[in-house]
Amino acid sequence: RWNVRDIECLAQNIYHEARGEPVAGQVAVAYVVLNRVARQIRGTDVCEVVWAPHQFSWTRHPTPIRDGQAWRQAWQIATLVLEQAVPNPVGPADHYHADRISVRIH
Repeated sequence: RWNVRDIECLAQNIYHEARGEPVAGQVAVAYVVLNRVARQIRGTDVCEVVWAPHQFSWTRHPTPIRDGQAWRQAWQIATLVLEQAVPNPVGPADHYHADRISVRIH
């Protein structure tokens, strides 16, 4: 069901959204994408969901992959998640929010 393009798009999202997070956080980001695919939120496949406008901030101004180790880990996590070889830690969640970001409304 999944192909190399799906792995690449999911790995890009893991890399750009969560490469500084522990593996559990990276897995969580990946499953949020899969939950959106399952519900057809902003797309019907991994790449459509990842690249849908206004879904993931890094897609507005993509930067090159510079950290080879983080990229290899993101690719491995994407592969394992797509194969459902690691448990889903987020249940049906299709959004997430980083705790370190604070929003002030004036």
